[in-house]
Amino acid sequence: MITYQIEKLEDCLEDIKKLVDLHWEESGFFKDKVTFAPDYTGYLHLDSNDGLLVVTVRDDHTLIGYSIDFIFRHMHYSNNKTAIKDLLFIVSKYRRGRVVTKLLLTVLETLKGMGVTIHLSNSRPNNGYERLLVALGYTHTENSYSIIIGEQ
Repeated sequence: MITYQIEKLEDCLEDIKKLVDLHWEESGFFKDKVTFAPDYTGYLHLDSNDGLLVVTVRDDHTLIGYSIDFIFRHMHYSNNKTAIKDLLFIVSKYRRGRVVTKLLLTVLETLKGMGVTIHLSNSRPNNGYERLLVALGYTHTENSYSIIIGEQ
């Protein structure tokens, strides 16, 4: 049975680590230029200070996906609590159906309950996620571009 739950990162980090390399292989960019090295200590610090939301998806207790959002007071909108999507991953065989939709709805409901008024989410080109965001009511507000300007 597939379940969606809010978890503290310290309670699910080892499970997330089992999927994070697969996530990087599928969606990381500049792989030939930058080393994948998550700052787990930083994530744990944010989580312990109410700066992170972790929602997991499990199939009979096995982690099959996660959503991680940063929560903060936006410098442009200081009267509003803002969240920005950091990571969203679902194991490929579970991407059909409504698993991703239910995960995002769980995230939005939880953020709203936390007093968040603005949720920002990016989408990689051509992966279908953008269509889901629009269907859920998101507005296309900007495009992001990246460049490597130095050496590691």
